[in-house]
This record gives sequence, structure tokens and C-alpha cells, in this order.
Amino acid sequence: MMEPRTSFSSLVDNDKPVQRQLLFPLLLVFVLIIIVVTALLYQQQKRALQEAGDALLRDSLLELNETIEEQSRTFLALEKVIMEDAELHRALKERDRAFLLQQYQRKYLHINEQLKVTHFYFHDAELINLLRLHKPERFGDAIKRYTAQQAYLTRKPYWGMELGGIGAFTLRVVSPVIVDNQVLGFIELGSEIEALARSAIESRTAQWVVTLNKNLIDQAVWSVYHPESSWQQFDNVVLVGRSMNTLSNSWEAAVKQLTLSGGQTFINSERWDSVWHVGQLVLRDVRDNAIGQLTIFSDISTQKKALLNTMLWATLSLVALMLLLLIYFYVALRKVDWRIQANKDLLHELASNDVLTGLPNRQLLHDRLAHALQLERRQGGSLAVMFMDLDNFKHINDSYGHSVGDGLLVAVTRRLSKFVRSGDTFARNGGDEFVFILQELKQPEDASKVAEKVINACRQPFKLSDVELMISTSVGISIYPQDGDSMEDLLRNADSAMYKAKEKGRDNFVFYNRALTESSLERMTIEVDLRRALQNDELYLCYQPQYSVSGDEITGVEVLSRWNQPEKGFISPGKFIPVAEQCGLIYKIGQWSLRTACEQGKRWLDQGIHFGRISVNLATPQLQDPKLSATIIRILDEVGLPAEYLELEVTESSLMKNMDVAIKHLMELKEYGVFIAVDDFGTGYSSLAYLKRLPLHSLKIDRSFIKDLPGDTEDAIIVNAIIALAKNLGLKVIAEGVETEEQLRHLQGTGCDAIQGYYFHKPETCDVVEQTFLQHRERKRIDN
Repeated sequence: MMEPRTSFSSLVDNDKPVQRQLLFPLLLVFVLIIIVVTALLYQQQKRALQEAGDALLRDSLLELNETIEEQSRTFLALEKVIMEDAELHRALKERDRAFLLQQYQRKYLHINEQLKVTHFYFHDAELINLLRLHKPERFGDAIKRYTAQQAYLTRKPYWGMELGGIGAFTLRVVSPVIVDNQVLGFIELGSEIEALARSAIESRTAQWVVTLNKNLIDQAVWSVYHPESSWQQFDNVVLVGRSMNTLSNSWEAAVKQLTLSGGQTFINSERWDSVWHVGQLVLRDVRDNAIGQLTIFSDISTQKKALLNTMLWATLSLVALMLLLLIYFYVALRKVDWRIQANKDLLHELASNDVLTGLPNRQLLHDRLAHALQLERRQGGSLAVMFMDLDNFKHINDSYGHSVGDGLLVAVTRRLSKFVRSGDTFARNGGDEFVFILQELKQPEDASKVAEKVINACRQPFKLSDVELMISTSVGISIYPQDGDSMEDLLRNADSAMYKAKEKGRDNFVFYNRALTESSLERMTIEVDLRRALQNDELYLCYQPQYSVSGDEITGVEVLSRWNQPEKGFISPGKFIPVAEQCGLIYKIGQWSLRTACEQGKRWLDQGIHFGRISVNLATPQLQDPKLSATIIRILDEVGLPAEYLELEVTESSLMKNMDVAIKHLMELKEYGVFIAVDDFGTGYSSLAYLKRLPLHSLKIDRSFIKDLPGDTEDAIIVNAIIALAKNLGLKVIAEGVETEEQLRHLQGTGCDAIQGYYFHKPETCDVVEQTFLQHRERKRIDN
């Protein structure tokens, strides 16, 4: 086992110099290429960013000019609509400021929101201000604006960009209101460049600032606009109309620098991934005088990201190339590592699993049992340890050799593995000993079911090459927590119980708890004997006649299964019927009872014996059999008994297990002519809603309500209620367990239809009951 480790160490030692010789030059070349590529891309980035900024600057100017022209046309159209108002004509003539304010203040607010109107004026024919709708401190009443003067002189609409008060740049459109060739007044609309720039420039992911520059504006030009304002009171740079909510504080310094020196620059925002190109445009008024500058901050972070991505992908490509070389060496070494790991896994498997059977060995068994105990302690659950030993395995080894013995152990493992749930453990403890760990037990008796399956499976012959072997096994069971709280206690007690099983004759199981052992062994014994009884015809039928409530008519006969075991004598149906239902023998017993009863009924009919109907009980599992109705109909056809002579009795509790399936079977049988009765009525808590859906002919009142009649008032009330219910549903009523004359007399006064019980007749064999039928027929003949 040391050879792979030595080979691996040698390989690593030999490869280390090779890795150093190759990796160091590759890393050096890689770093140099990254430096060169980064430098080239940096220069390319600066050029591309400059071009992107210039393009955005040009586009912003074009967009602004188009916006100004479009806004001018919109204002002209709006003024044309307003001047058609006759009331406006009157107000202008009469200089009715109150009317104008009342009529147009709300309209101004509306169009201001829709059309970015920031100034709304009405002037009289002499350009005296009648009404202004804007902040009053922005302008005085005197109309000194060039656009208004031109409209006054030309008597035509006039528009253009002008410098307003305190450095506001405004697009103004002035239209005269002319009626009958008389100028009544003027309408003036204005929009500050702040409102226009917001829609024109910000749509291009740009920010903007409007500035006044005393170096650009002639003092004479300034006095035209603001004769009342001192030229000296303004700084060289006045910032107007800011829209800089995403930039850092460095933008203001950049604006002043560009305003004084011209040119272009870049600044970064407070966001790490943003960069802005800063450029300026000269603003001119309607007379082509320079009145300010528009500084535009263009967000070119997208172009920057694209260039950075290019550089990143180039870098990643080089890194990927390097990684491929490293992976090559890694895979070569990994193959050796895989071989070592495979050897380790094999060693681990050999250490925790049995080599012959592949089952967990003793060490892994102890680990899993310890883990299972921890889990059940936390959850407050229960588990079972089942210790199994093959009986007389040493004789097989001695007689056939160890190869056959080993083959038998493998065959046993394969056969028993199917009884293990996913959460359980099946392990080999050594030699011919096996251990089961059964977790999450609902009740201790569940372990006995697994033990029975294991024992039954081992009873079947094993075919090994040229030999067929018959073996048996002994099983001991301990239960956590009652039989031990530790792994050692549970294993020891299960082993002790296994030896007790061997002492009791082998081929069985024993619980460490005595009471559970006796109960499980009794059930297992009944099952074994019952299987043998079916083969040896130990079961037989008894018949109990049913009489009319008057006692002078035989209305039917109930069939009851009986078992007389040759060694143990009579065994009560209350013991062997539940066992038959659990182990699946009830289907064979049910078919045998039905066929035998039908054959007897056919013989009585052929003899001319009147017996009413022959009643056969159906067990709960039979009602769930999908072939039930087909099987009963086939038996009736094969025997030749007419369907109207057969009555099937089902209990309330069996009907409630799967009502839909039961109804389906009973409906098919009723349509065929078979009568249906509910046995033990009143004890199964059935729903009346379901009762009315059932295809019934009669109800049988349970004997528990009859035995205390007539003295028990509550029983009498229940019996009367059942009979009244049956009558309303059109059903016949039969009372079971009638044993005294007082019970009979009470029932005769209730409307009950038929009686069954020891008062008239106890269950007897067919020969005895047949004599009863013949005697009854003879009495009737004599009476008639």
C-alpha cells in the first residue's frame, strides 16, 4: 500500500523545478503584456472620451436650438389663440387688470406646467405692463426688452433670446393684439433657458450651468437691458440655472476655470463609476450680442465603462491563457491524487464494510446504532435491535465446505435486504450473525412483523450452484428504551434473546421483553396453524337460523366460520379472524366460506327445504378487494345458487374504511340480485349521509343493545330509534343475541321483523340445522 504514496512524492519532487522554470517566465511575460496593453488602452480611452464629450456637446447645442425654435412656434400659436378672446379685447382697452388676473392666472399655472411658460405678460397699446404672472422681483414694470420694442414698432410678432434681470436668460415671444387695424395691447410669453435646457440637454444624460461672463458682455449691452443696475455689482462670473444634483463639488470650480480661460476638461463625480466631459457654448441674444455661456457636463461614463471592459477582457484573456497552462499541470498531478484517493476509499470501505456480503461490518454497525440512539433520544422515539443467527450453519460449512457456506451468506443477504427500509440498517456482525436496526417504531410489535418476514424468507430453499439448502434462523429482539438505553445493553439483550429463541427450538423469534414475546409468538403460532388448517380442511361452517318476530317462520340462516384444531381444540373466531386479516389469509377463508355456504344452500333448495336467505359475512379486507363483486358473481354462477338466496353481511366499521369502493361493490352485487345487510348496526359510528347511499335491504341490531332489554331504558330507546330509522328507509330489521323470552316480547312490540339468537337456536352444523328445517316444515304441514 506504500507504493502509490512513494510514487506521488517522487513525482511532486521532480515536478517542482519544472513548474518554477515554466511559471516564472510566463508570469513575467504576463505582467509585461498587461503593462503595455494598459498603457495603450489608456491613451485610446482619453481620445475616445474626448470624442464622445465633443459629440455630446454638439448634439446638446443642436437639441437646444431645436427646442428654442419649437418653443417659439408653440408660444406664437398659443398667443394667437389667446388674442381671439373678445373679453380680452375689452380688458386691454379698459386696462382691466383685475379681470385679466382673474381669467388668466389659473390658465397660466396650467400652461406653465404643460409648456414651460415662466413669464406671462399683458401690455397695453403703449407697452405699459397691465399684468405679469411670474415672481414679481424678477423684472420691473418698465418694458425695456428689445423683443417687446420691436413688436411695438413693427406691429408684428417678434421673438428671440434676451438677458433678463439678475442674469436670467429668457426666450421671449411678443405678439400684438390688433382688432380693426387698431393695436389694443401685447401678449408676451417667456421661457427661461433653465426650463428649455432641462428638456433639451438632460435627455442626453448631461447636466448644465448657465453663466454670465463680464469678459464677453459689453457694458453697453448690459446697460440696454439693465440701465438701473450697476455694472460693478456683479462678479466676473455669475452662475445661473444650476442642474447639478449628481456631480461633486468640483463642478463649480471647473465652470469658473473654463469661463475665464476657455477650453475643455474632465471631472469625476462622487460616484466611482462616473466621469463627465465639460464644455462651453456661447449664448447670444436676438441682436447677436454675446450675453453668456452655457456650460454642459456630458456623462461619458458609458464610454469609459466600454473601454474599461475592453481592457478587462484583454487582461482576462491573458489570465485565462495562464490558467490553461496551470490547469495542465494541475490535471496531471490530480490524476495521481485520484489514484491515491481511490486507494484511501477502498481502505475505508474495507474498514467499514464486510468484504463478503458488502453489508456494514461491526464497526459501522456500532457507529450507526450510536447515531440512531442519539436521534431517537432527541425525538423521544423508539427503535429495535434485531439479532439474527442462522441455525446449524456450522454443519453446512462442515458438510459442503466454506465456499458453499459463503455463498449461502451472500444469498441470505440478498434475500433479506428487501425487508430493510431506507432509514434502517442491515449489518453482518461476524460469522453467520446479522443485526437489524429498525428506527422510528410506532409500536414494539412492528419489530415482530419484520422478524416473521425474515424467518419466513429463510425457510424458503436456497439454490447454490449444485446444492439446494433448507435453513432456519433464530431471532432475538430488544427495544429502546425499555430494554436498554445504551448501544452495549441493546446488543447484549438482543443477543441474549436470540439464544433464548434457539433454546425454544430455533426457527422463531424472542423479545427480550417476555410479554411481547408471548403475544407475538401466539399470533405467529395461530398464523402457522391456520395455514395448515386451510390445507387440512380443519375449518368448518356453522349455521344459525333467523326467525320472524312471531317465531313461526324461518326467514334466513347466518353462516359462521369455526375452527377445531386437532391438538388445541376449539379456537374462537375472535382470535383467528383478526390474524387472518393481518396476514392476508382472510381472502382464502372468505372464498372458502362463501363457496361452501352457497353449495349448501343449493343442496337445500334441491331438497325443497325453505331456509329464506343464507347470510355470509364479509371481512374488511374483502371489501377493499377490487375483484370482490366479480368473485362472488362467479361463485354463484359456478354453484348454481340464485342470487336472491344470498345475503352478504358487512359491518359499519368495514364500510367506513373506504366507503366509495364498498358502495361500488355493493351496488354491482345488488344489481345482480344479492341482498345486503349491515351487521352490528349501532356500534360503528356510521354517517347517516352515507347510510342512505348504501344499497341495503336490512339492518342487524348488535347484541350489545339487546342483552339488557327490557330493563335498560337507554338500550330500549336506541333499539326503537334504529327500528324507526330502518322503517323510514324501507329496510328490514333483525335483532341479534335474543336469549330470553322477555327480550323477545319487548321486540315483538317494537316493529322488529326478525330474531336471531340462542332463545331459538344456537349455531349448529349443517346436518343439525337441516333437521331443524325439516321439523319446521313438518309442523307447518300439520298446522295447515
